[in-house]
Amino acid sequence: MAENLIITNKEKFNRLEETFKKEGIDKIHILSDFDRTLTYCFVNSERRPSLISILRDEDYISDGYTKEAKELYHFYEKIEHKFFTKRRKEKVYSRVVGKTF
Repeated sequence: MAENLIITNKEKFNRLEETFKKEGIDKIHILSDFDRTLTYCFVNSERRPSLISILRDEDYISDGYTKEAKELYHFYEKIEHKFFTKRRKEKVYSRVVGKTF
């Protein structure tokens, strides 16, 4: 296993690893919610950071990406909190994605 891999719960990791091996790759689905699109900002009235903010703030990602991620966050935050129609948001998002990727 990679030396720089951080596993916080080795027992759970080992169970998951065995399940993945047993079930096969065709049955594995990975869902990541880096920007809190699917999860809640507050849990029991306590603010929870997004995964991407934790990775960024704890220096798990490169400085170059950190700068880019913050710029994208500030750009998208303005859009997501405005009352744009879904169609308008899709146009803006597709334009930015085209520039980013």
